[in-house]
Amino acid sequence: MPKLMQEITQETISDVAIYAGYMMFTFSFAQFIFSPILGSLSDHYGRRPILILSLLGLGIDYIILTFANSLSWLFLGRILTGIMGASYTTALAYIADISTLKTRPKNFGLVQAATGLGFMIGPFIGGVLGDINSRLPFIVAAILAISNAIYGVFFLPESLAFNKRSRFTLKGINPFSNILYFTKNPKLTLVMVAYFLFHMGESVFPSIWPFFTIEKFNWSLTMIGYSLGFFGFSLIVIQSLLAEPVIKLLGKRTTILVGITITVIGYSACGVTDRGWHMFPISLLFELGWLSMTAFLSLAVAMVPDNEQGKFQGALASLISATNILGPLAMTQIFSYFTQDDKFYYFPGAPFLFAGLLALLSLPICYYWTKPK
Repeated sequence: MPKLMQEITQETISDVAIYAGYMMFTFSFAQFIFSPILGSLSDHYGRRPILILSLLGLGIDYIILTFANSLSWLFLGRILTGIMGASYTTALAYIADISTLKTRPKNFGLVQAATGLGFMIGPFIGGVLGDINSRLPFIVAAILAISNAIYGVFFLPESLAFNKRSRFTLKGINPFSNILYFTKNPKLTLVMVAYFLFHMGESVFPSIWPFFTIEKFNWSLTMIGYSLGFFGFSLIVIQSLLAEPVIKLLGKRTTILVGITITVIGYSACGVTDRGWHMFPISLLFELGWLSMTAFLSLAVAMVPDNEQGKFQGALASLISATNILGPLAMTQIFSYFTQDDKFYYFPGAPFLFAGLLALLSLPICYYWTKPK
């Protein structure tokens, strides 16, 4: 995307980062609005049709992005991606449906591992293909999304039984009322505040990673793809092999607290290092730290009844979307400010220190809400 945006705008990487921030704002705003809608629809109609239709919509969206020739078309494509990508809430609800209290940590760990697999293969392929042609990654993405939808039609079973479905209401699709619904429970309120802070910090990666590594280390798109491939591979290994035994060994509460602490250390190291190769071992800190969210989700979903899992995941996704509305704007503005030629202090790693501060603020909240009675 950075290369395509530079081709269209003919502007510097610092200026393009600002456009990327606004583009992520539109993406996240669309996801914020539609996450509770798709979550509530899946509670009423089932998970399967929502997942299949969303994948088909993503395929159409990537076709649009393939032929985009202006920033307006890129913005339209990102809005559609946000709408269809809101089905992530439905995917998490699907996992909750098919999991028991005992298997939830393992299954949510597998979701994180699958996310890591996509994070590994997607950017790697995108970086390599993007160096060949800036539009080629979108063609491949369209083929994959439509193929996945076809697979779902023939092989994906429904996870939500009819007797566990809830009625679809207009009130239930309001992202704010959906969040407020769960704030009636004081502990769930703390859950959502901590979730908001942690994920707002996490937004630093999709917001500035390509721009940061190009600016500070002069990486090519292929090198960026390699880095993301390494991060994704290590995330798969850590989440698939370590999530269950670590949580079993330390307990969910300790995993959350230690994991967030490690994440803060990782953000700080990322912000101050001056060697590109340092980013690879530092990334292992992030992946170990993100085990906290596997334990976090496992504890949180156990507090919600089965017929409200879609609504709850929609509320959490709305919070993530809210952080992705605010986060990219903040991260790209901070990055741009500290990389302009006329600024008194050059510090491209500043957004990572801000992300570390946000994660640090979530730590005492998690300490309190996970505290045994």
